[in-house]
Amino acid sequence: MTRIPLPGVDYGVSPAKRWRLGETPWRGDDGYPAPSARLIIDNDFSGDPDDLYQLVHHLLSPSVEIRAIVASHLRPGDGMDPSEFTAANAELVARDVFARMGLDSTEVIHRGAEVALEDIDTPHDTPAAQAIIAEAMRDDTDLPLFVAAGGGLTDVASAYLLEPE
Repeated sequence: MTRIPLPGVDYGVSPAKRWRLGETPWRGDDGYPAPSARLIIDNDFSGDPDDLYQLVHHLLSPSVEIRAIVASHLRPGDGMDPSEFTAANAELVARDVFARMGLDSTEVIHRGAEVALEDIDTPHDTPAAQAIIAEAMRDDTDLPLFVAAGGGLTDVASAYLLEPE
């Protein structure tokens, strides 16, 4: 089970070690290529810990531009997080990972729906679904957009139902 952290914990990362998405201060200035794709990460971070490895791997990859992180829900009664607030807990876990890494770009983290879709026609209008729509509708970039999903697709489906274009 992934430990659900307390919000706002400061891990004492010095200002000199803090960074934002798009920066790679640990790599130096050797002219690394620009990202080749935009990425939305959708995962149920309050579940098993492999989700956290996926998150950190993508955050450290200079080949992708992280545009949104969707904190999605687990199925009801899941043994990893049996609470009724698994999307909220997933958001706390993602924010905790950012804090531990000294990463200040928390504006990309969006909470998804707490429950699955009731039917194939009724979306959940969540901050995560709205972030997916906003990124998918951009016309100011030629970078392809990908979704790396390690959890349920409730918010991806909701985004499509809210804005099929």
